[in-house]
Amino acid sequence: MAEDREELERRETESPETESAEEDEGSKSPEVLPLEAEEALKKVIESGGAKALLSVSAAFSRTSLGPDPQTAKILAEVEKHSEESRLKGYQATLEQRDKQEQRDHEFRNKQLNHNTVVTCTILLVAVGGIVIGPYLTISGQTQIGGYILVASLMALLQAFGRQLPSLQ
Repeated sequence: MAEDREELERRETESPETESAEEDEGSKSPEVLPLEAEEALKKVIESGGAKALLSVSAAFSRTSLGPDPQTAKILAEVEKHSEESRLKGYQATLEQRDKQEQRDHEFRNKQLNHNTVVTCTILLVAVGGIVIGPYLTISGQTQIGGYILVASLMALLQAFGRQLPSLQ
């Protein structure tokens, strides 16, 4: 360190004429440190502590593990906004599903009501045919009475979901 101090003192005492004379001779002395670095080095030499060296190195190397607080705040707001947008989109999807399920439920109820009416009508006609078929057969119209009776029995079996007997 003593050598560095002597070198600095020698540079301060040199006049600009000697520097230009050295440059004219062709032996250029490269500038080792910028002016700010030299001032910081003087500070370190004067204080002589590791604390000063640490503060100087921190001043020249601005490394950090993350963004500055303002940037971090903006990034957090952007992330929060994107999460809120995703949540709103998901809620809208759920609402749309609920509405569709409600429409499907109403459609199934209407279809069930319609099927109930049709099934009741078929049952009434089949029961009427079962009653009228034997009456017509007994009263002398055997051909029509037999067909009505067979058709009514088949309709009744079909209404209850049983398969008709095959003719094999």
